[in-house]
This record gives sequence, structure tokens and C-alpha cells, in this order.
Amino acid sequence: MAVAVSATGALVVGAESEAAPAARGASVPFTTYEAENAAHNGSVIGPDLTQGLASEASGRRAVTITSGQHVEFTLTGAANAANVHYSVPDGRQARCRCTSTARSWTGA
Repeated sequence: MAVAVSATGALVVGAESEAAPAARGASVPFTTYEAENAAHNGSVIGPDLTQGLASEASGRRAVTITSGQHVEFTLTGAANAANVHYSVPDGRQARCRCTSTARSWTGA
């Protein structure tokens, strides 16, 4: 199954991945994916350790997307939920649309 995130406006998309750096923190019962390791037609920013936007992402890198761009995660197994983290820069408006083979969600 694939999950795609697309934008209207400007977004920064971050999630976590099995391709992420060595495990850190707690053991968790779910698989995570990183936007910068997924298929996308946006721009990778970071790594950043200076309190910039990318420095807030789990691997200190993120993907920026604007209208018409997307990030697509191909899942390695069945899923019953999706948790997508995204950021809209101050003073801007944007919408995030998440689609899968079964559903579609739009968030502001």
C-alpha cells in the first residue's frame, strides 16, 4: 500500500522511517518512515542543527513541498492508522491531503 501527501500552499513534511538512522529512544510497536527517504518531487532541507525548520524533524532533515508536489510512502506491511507530521510556515496558509488506496483525508 502507498500513502501520498500532497500540498496546496507550502508545507514541510516529516515522518519517520525504517531507513532512518540507528534506533534511538523508546522501542515502539509501529513502523516509521522519513519523508526525505520516500519518493517525492519536493526539496530536501537539512540536516540542520541551528533551530531552523529541519532541526525540528526527527533526523534533522525534511522535505518541503508546494502546490502540486507530493511525498509518497510505500508501506512495508498492512496499516490501520497513519500519523503525518507537517508544518506550515508562519504567515502562510496551506492544506495537507493524505490519500491511500482506501481513503483520503484533508487537513488544514
